[in-house]
Formats: sequence, C-alpha cells, structure tokens
Amino acid sequence: MPIVNQNVDKNDLSKGPVIRLVGRFFEKSNVVAHKHDFTEIILVTQGNCHVQIGTKTLYGKPGDLFIIPPDVPHIQIEEELVGTSYIGFHHLPEIFDTSFRMISLQNEIFLIRWIEDIIDLHTFIFSSKPYVEVVCGLLNAVISRIKQIEQHLKGNVLTHPKLQKAMDIINRDITQHISVEQIASEVDLSESHLTALFIKHNGCGLIKYQQKQRMRLACRYLLDPYVTVSQAAKQCGYEDVNFFIRVFRKNHNLSPGKWRKQFSTLND
Repeated sequence: MPIVNQNVDKNDLSKGPVIRLVGRFFEKSNVVAHKHDFTEIILVTQGNCHVQIGTKTLYGKPGDLFIIPPDVPHIQIEEELVGTSYIGFHHLPEIFDTSFRMISLQNEIFLIRWIEDIIDLHTFIFSSKPYVEVVCGLLNAVISRIKQIEQHLKGNVLTHPKLQKAMDIINRDITQHISVEQIASEVDLSESHLTALFIKHNGCGLIKYQQKQRMRLACRYLLDPYVTVSQAAKQCGYEDVNFFIRVFRKNHNLSPGKWRKQFSTLND
C-alpha cells in the first residue's frame, strides 16, 4: 500500500526536496497509464520491468532506476512477477533533471540502501519530526549521488574506448590477478600505449588503478562491523591479510582497524 503525504508545502522547497509518496510494488499486473504532479524514481528489485511514456519504452532489470517526470502519463508493463521500490517527491526544478531515463545502480550498494531506508522510515515513522529530517537528508543524498553517477557516465563518453574496456575488465572482478600484458592483449593495445592512457585519465598506471579500486571496496566492507579485516582482505582479492594491511595503511595512512574506528559509534 503506497504511503502518500498530502501535506506538501511547495514553499518549503527552498529548504530541500519534499517527499510526496513512497511504496513498494510486487505483482504481475500492468500499472495503467497515470501521472503525478511530482517527480518519481522507481528502483527495480525483482523481475524485468518496462516503463513507457508516449512512444518511448525503457526496459529495466533488478538494480536499474527509472526517473519519471512530473505531469506526464506513463505505463508500467509487467510480463512476469515484478518488484519495485518507488519514491515521489517535489523539488526545485534546478536541482534535478526530470527527463525520462534509466540508470544502472548495479554497483551502488549504499544508494540502493538509502532508497529502501527512505521508504521504511517514511512508512513507519514519517510523522516524527527528527525522522522527517533524516529522510529528507537521505533523499538529498540520493539526488546528489544520482547526479554524480550521471556526470561520471558523461565523462566516460569522452574516455578512449579501449581504455574504458580495460577499466571495465578490471572492475568486473577486481579480485582477479591481472598484468599489464594481459589487459593490453585483451584490448588490443601495446603495453606502453595502455599505460600512457591510464596515467593520462586516472593519474596512475593499471596496477595502481586496480589497487585503488580494491581499497575503495575494502572501505565499504570495513564499514560493516560484522566483517573482519581478514574477511575484507579476501573479498578484495588479498589472500595475505598482512599484505592487505600494509597496502591499506599505505593508501589511507591508517591500519584497517584504526580506519574503521573513525566511523564507529561504539568507541570507549
């Protein structure tokens, strides 16, 4: 059952976006043509979802996010059991592009979590003022992160296609052992040319680029208090935990344990 907030004061938009509707959908039935006076984002959580506006149809799978513009009729087509999580909100026009589109959140662990947290918080305790502020803060974070992702995607258009292919190979599984020779062969470039492209675009060579990506992933794991340092090391492709700790300290000037304590609220 969708939760609708009818008490929307558009004069408050200068303070940030205002949530109008949240909910989850889990059915095998089309959503008939309808429109809202607010922007809507729809996260596909299960099955394949098709959204149609006019003659344009976008096809989404789990992890894809639709952006639906306000005041435009749209149809949601379900050919199988489909699950979605959705949020409708008012905002100032200049803070968010409302054009009909879809982006992939396949690797966006936190963004997906924020969307689900907004729905849960707004559904169960949205009338409590402190939580309203938390929810609005999360929505601001969602909007900002969507803009960052799209800006990054625009930047990739300008990236040399073979360099982009090389980065995609590395990011597909950053735990795998790689070499400049191997990746250069896969993208059909000389090792020197590939290295020069990496340095020009990323400020470092291929191996260092993979290491940085591993360290980013390590930080995600270390934010989870239930993941040990040894487990984080293995999840990032390091069988030797001591080597992982040395690499982490070199990149962050702190050991994994001390880095984690910075974000812990349980310090004594």
